[in-house]
Amino acid sequence: MAGVRQGGVISPALFSVYLDGLITKLAGDKLGICYGNQYLGCFLYADDIILLSLTLKTLQNMLDVCVIMLRDLDLLLLISKSSFSRVGARCNNPIIPPSINNDQ
Repeated sequence: MAGVRQGGVISPALFSVYLDGLITKLAGDKLGICYGNQYLGCFLYADDIILLSLTLKTLQNMLDVCVIMLRDLDLLLLISKSSFSRVGARCNNPIIPPSINNDQ
């Protein structure tokens, strides 16, 4: 696949335009965090995607949407370059973390 040049000045903007449909889909499905009428569940920068969710179930649903849409665009989410963080009073409680393509 031909992509935008790594480190190019315009590359982050092109990536965001390319993936605008992903944000539209997540917001339309009401997946992620909203503040008033503002959707704050997905942020894109350079070749990074940040997903914000109040629940693990919703986060998993967001990841599933991302995998499907990115596959259609010939892009992949790499678990080796992904991370997961929790905040709040129960952040140390044991959980099964979200997965990408059923990989932990």
